[in-house]
Amino acid sequence: MNYATTIFCGNAIFDSVHDAPFSGYVAVQEDTIVAVGHDFHYEKYCGPKTKVIDCGDGLVMPGFIDSHGHLFFTMLIDHGISLLSSRSEEEAAQRIYAYSQTLPPDFPVVLGFDYDPARWPTVYPTRESLDRLIPDRPVVIERIEGHGAWLNSRALELFHITRDTVPPIGGKIFHDAQGEPTGYLDEIAIHPVINHTVNLLMENRSFAKNWIRAKIAQLNAWGITSISDMHFDYRGLPIELLEELKEEGALTLKFSLSVYTTLLQGDLAPLREFRQRYENNPYLKFTSAKYFYDGSILSNTAQMVEPYSDMPNTCNLMEPDTEHLRREILAANEEGFRIRIHCIGDGAVRGALNIAQECRLGGGNRGERFAIAHIECIHPEDIPRFAELGVIADIHPPHVTLGCLCQADNMYPKKVGPLREKYCFNYRALVESGARIACGADSPAEIYNPLLGVYRGVTRRYGDDTPREGWIPEQRLTMAQILKGYTIGSAYLDYRETETGTLEAGKKADIIVLDQNLFTLDPSHILKTQVRFTMVDGRMCHSAT
Repeated sequence: MNYATTIFCGNAIFDSVHDAPFSGYVAVQEDTIVAVGHDFHYEKYCGPKTKVIDCGDGLVMPGFIDSHGHLFFTMLIDHGISLLSSRSEEEAAQRIYAYSQTLPPDFPVVLGFDYDPARWPTVYPTRESLDRLIPDRPVVIERIEGHGAWLNSRALELFHITRDTVPPIGGKIFHDAQGEPTGYLDEIAIHPVINHTVNLLMENRSFAKNWIRAKIAQLNAWGITSISDMHFDYRGLPIELLEELKEEGALTLKFSLSVYTTLLQGDLAPLREFRQRYENNPYLKFTSAKYFYDGSILSNTAQMVEPYSDMPNTCNLMEPDTEHLRREILAANEEGFRIRIHCIGDGAVRGALNIAQECRLGGGNRGERFAIAHIECIHPEDIPRFAELGVIADIHPPHVTLGCLCQADNMYPKKVGPLREKYCFNYRALVESGARIACGADSPAEIYNPLLGVYRGVTRRYGDDTPREGWIPEQRLTMAQILKGYTIGSAYLDYRETETGTLEAGKKADIIVLDQNLFTLDPSHILKTQVRFTMVDGRMCHSAT
């Protein structure tokens, strides 16, 4: 008999199959789980070299799988300044200037993020305030929810944005009275800028590779064993660096890759090429094509069924070309590409469900595992359609109270009004309707740490841990629901459910151990929980003890 290399035993094994943890053990042989027991009779798996880890009352569970994130965009956040506390354009510009003085002279772009114009006297900042302080190096500042960007004149020059530049479909370049770009970009118009900025930072291969290695270590320390990553174009440096790390044995994170289509202009050739090369790669696995239906509620660019409460003349400041989007998705679906679509508003969710229904009419596996991401507001009539159509709800529990230190910071009631407020982040209703959910952070909008998502998902409390019952308390998820969303739900989203996502014999040994049992813990203490061990394919890649 081949003995186990590692055995985890303890009083709280959550296998993500059942709804509650049990006392028992998980036996691992090399990279595979060989047995899961509901008792402590694991002697037959013990050999002279078997390592037995007594986890006590700490939770043993499948590794977290983040369903939706942007690792390379996160590089920008990690090398920029947060402007969340800024309360005016001038204050933000001064802070950006002070930050720029700390950067090496050859750092390619001065970066900032998290500025919130909803709390400023001016909604759309301009290049002038930045030019006065930083005229000689490019500055790119991303809005809090990642749907707008504020640039100085040097950045406009670097990215070749002039009065004659035509924005991509779904984007807007703001112009002044003379027809010159003001420095403010909205929605899809920021995509070429962000893509170019990421590439600029990655040109220093050593810098980029060290950053990726450190970021993967951080994610492992948070208990993450796999991520679903979205990027504009993995060709070139992004995929080369990941492949190099895999060859070096330093890739302790499984990537499911989803390619943005906004810069492809309907050309499916890059998707075909990428699918052929990476469809069956266990660590770098191509899974889907990413589309955008709308923008964000906070900027009034999410598509709503009824007009905004604070802008009663519009359902979306950036009316989408839904027929163009529909044609592109149907063409990709016809070639068997799995579709993932960004939908924030209830109107976008409804429109995407209609497209999903049309995709499924094609027969075969067309429309299979169609996923709608974000779903920040949903009309109650559309909730049962997810289960009916087999559409996956790719949700982001950390966003329930994103950027809200207290209840007064929550801008959603103002945007959608008291009736539709009840329809915001209706995660519990989706689960109870039979919909499959997958959970992720949508980093860099929020940090990857899944325990933050667990906390917000089961409490729906603000940063000050209030109100105790949470915002829209009837939509709080149970602990089992959210942990399944972060494990088997996300595995199913990425076609990995036969290999990971649960603790079952025959699956890969992607396992984490927490220092506390989340099922018995006061929710206020969730964020104090530590990850003791993280194992990926049987390899211990994080140990806090």
